[in-house]
Amino acid sequence: SRSLSRSPFNSFLMKPFSNSDLRAKIREYTLKKRLRQFVSDQVYERMQQGFEWMKFRRCTASVLFCDIRGFSRMSEKISKEELSFLLNSGFFSPLDDIVCEHGGMLDKHIGDSIMAVFGVLADEDQAARQAVTCARKMIEQMSREAVSGDAPSINVGIGIGSGEVMAGLFGSARKKEYTVFGSPVNVAARLEGMARSGEILICEQTGKMLGNDPSLRPLEAVQLKGMDREIKIFTVAEDKQV
Repeated sequence: SRSLSRSPFNSFLMKPFSNSDLRAKIREYTLKKRLRQFVSDQVYERMQQGFEWMKFRRCTASVLFCDIRGFSRMSEKISKEELSFLLNSGFFSPLDDIVCEHGGMLDKHIGDSIMAVFGVLADEDQAARQAVTCARKMIEQMSREAVSGDAPSINVGIGIGSGEVMAGLFGSARKKEYTVFGSPVNVAARLEGMARSGEILICEQTGKMLGNDPSLRPLEAVQLKGMDREIKIFTVAEDKQV
């Protein structure tokens, strides 16, 4: 457990203090706790150290997009309340945990999609390996969820793009977020859109970063939307298929 001296939510009241002071401090604590949920663990921890690291910089990263297959059909079969609960408890919560457990920066949720980035705030050399391992665990988790209850099963497709990105604090005076921009983001999003249920698609650069990985199965080169050339892509086999 975290000691009081290291807690990011520490605040103090000097005696004597009134009930109104105490209520105000409780509200402040609660607000900080809620705001804590609006940024990833890695970003929040870095924020405790200052903000110099948020300046724009180039780095090598692997970007992962995970999206639910057949989400529109699912949303027509159950109520909005049930769908909201299912998304939070059966999709976002377990998969967000997997991202963090494998060294990823949880970037954002976009509708029924998760965007995660590996290598920006951690070891760049391990970015692709961490992203693929994370993707496998996501597929496994959704398979377990499908047989563990009465709720509708959630099937996902995953795309991973790797290469140079620009990382930094993007936005306006009204809203900013620490995120990445670059070709790997677009490639990952496009590959996720192509992935079938339970499939992980990766780009050629991700494959190169993985080295001689026997789990990779080459597919026909494709020309992704917004790109002027074809790129090689691979599907990642399950561990038991390697």
